[in-house]
Amino acid sequence: MSRFTGIPSVPEGVAGEWQAKLLGTIKENIELLTGQRGERDLASKAVTKGDVTLRSVPSSVFSGVTARGDGFEITPPNEPTIEVAALEDFVTLINDTRLLAEEVRLLRLTVDALIAQIRR
Repeated sequence: MSRFTGIPSVPEGVAGEWQAKLLGTIKENIELLTGQRGERDLASKAVTKGDVTLRSVPSSVFSGVTARGDGFEITPPNEPTIEVAALEDFVTLINDTRLLAEEVRLLRLTVDALIAQIRR
C-alpha cells in the first residue's frame, strides 16, 4: 500500500488570486489521486505499484511447438502427389495444442486477476 503525506493549503496573502487558485486545484487533484480527498468510492484514486499483487504466478509449461510434419507422400493414380503427416506428428501436434491452450488459460486468469485489482 502506498503512503502519502497531506499537502498544506496555500496561505492567504502569499500568492496572487490566480496562483492560489492554481495551487489549490493542483492540491485537490493530488488529494483525489492519492485517496485523501474523502471520496467514498475512491473512483479518482490512482492505482499504484503497491496496489497490484498476484497471489501466485502461473508457471509456464509451454516451450514451443515440437510437431514437425514429417510423413509420407501418397500418389493416387492420375492425381498429383499428396503429402501426409505421420500419426506420431498428429499426436505431437495435439499435445502441443493442449499445452498452448493451458498456457493461454493461465495467462487469462492472471490478466483477469490484475484487472479485478485495478477496478477495486
